Amino acid sequence: MSSAMNRLIRRMLVFACMLVPAIALADSPTGPAFTELGHDFPGFDAVYRAHLAVADFDHDGKEDLAFAGFAGFSMAYTSIHVVGKDSVGDIRSKQSILIPAGGGPIRLLTFKDASGNPHLLYVEGDGSVMEWSGWPLVHVRTFATIDAPTSAVVGDIDADGIPELVVRNSTTLAAYSMATTAQKWTFPSGGGGELLLAQLDSDPALEIVLGGTSPGRIIDGATMMEDWSYPDSFGSSMAAGNLGSPPARGFVGAADRVTVFSGLPYSPLWDYVEGLYFYVSALDVVDIDGDGVAEIILSTPATMPSRCSTVSPTSLGGPTRQAMTAWTPSRPSASVATQRARSHSRTAAR
Repeated sequence: MSSAMNRLIRRMLVFACMLVPAIALADSPTGPAFTELGHDFPGFDAVYRAHLAVADFDHDGKEDLAFAGFAGFSMAYTSIHVVGKDSVGDIRSKQSILIPAGGGPIRLLTFKDASGNPHLLYVEGDGSVMEWSGWPLVHVRTFATIDAPTSAVVGDIDADGIPELVVRNSTTLAAYSMATTAQKWTFPSGGGGELLLAQLDSDPALEIVLGGTSPGRIIDGATMMEDWSYPDSFGSSMAAGNLGSPPARGFVGAADRVTVFSGLPYSPLWDYVEGLYFYVSALDVVDIDGDGVAEIILSTPATMPSRCSTVSPTSLGGPTRQAMTAWTPSRPSASVATQRARSHSRTAAR
């Protein structure tokens, strides 16, 4: 890695906003304060398409961020970078992987094997999947999935102890065993769009949430039965987490509004539209201030005025109180992820 690239990535993290001394949003009229830790503008394109993948790849006790984008003349290559904090807390480049650009980046994903070691998956626009593991990351295998995917997620959907990769295109939803890469099943997708895996009911299997198309649907990961059909779309971005106090399963969908949905029994609970003049392009759900209730972190797209914002619901069941923090960073974002540092505080990286 050249010293110039090291300097570039050291300043980068695309953008980070860190919580400074927290207050309990449930009882506060304002949300947490954010401070920008640093930013940079790397020389490759469409970083947002694959989103950000978070894992402790080098086993140093601190989570790292992986991201991918087009690089080189005529965007002929995809560059995958892993960045993270070193022993003194400085952000630096840890590894760079350059591969032919194939169909372009669709998603970067992580999962852990039976020994707890993180693996990195790169899903391309032609449906091929590349996998790396170990440290430094070493290519393990490449395998084919369905053509022209629009989204992909990974998790143990049927609670059998083996993660599955779930891929979606305009016609098909397909699952692949990460033990063998064999296709386990296919299911009509109802159109291309986003995917979300979430624990939304009392059984151990995960639910597969299909967003971006109408109707929005929730599929049981074990039985492949449709648990719920919502007449509208869940939105082009989705995230899940503990969205209530006391704890309550739920998920969030966002497009031109933010909608909170409860887990079983499924229902839309409330919408948030104040100040959202344009489509939400980045969304995550995390308890960023450590008060036991998750915040909804969102941002608007690069072509519009951008804000890193949080919305905090205090109850999923009855009347809700929302605390809103709006913050304008130096650059907008189309991807957001949360990262646990050495302490129990959280940073949000875009």
